[in-house]
Amino acid sequence: MALRILERVNIEKLKEELFKRGWNEGKFNSRQAMLKEFNNYLWVAVLEEEPYFLSLPKEESSRVHSEGMKALREEVESLALTLGFSLPIKGGSYA
Repeated sequence: MALRILERVNIEKLKEELFKRGWNEGKFNSRQAMLKEFNNYLWVAVLEEEPYFLSLPKEESSRVHSEGMKALREEVESLALTLGFSLPIKGGSYA
């Protein structure tokens, strides 16, 4: 499941804020992305005009996936306040 932002976001400001929060540049499905790794899961922010965020568990565990998604949603809510984009975000599949 992806957390999608349903409006355009300034990608450079988003990247800058993610860097401050310990994210690193990378690629996801050949798209520009930011990544943040934890012991049990990996967060991915796909940097498009309407970005989306993923939490990918490192093991098949619904508990780990749930923990990662909850923490990621809190991170995205904090980003929304800092960068001024609006929520709600919509859960959905990623392309």
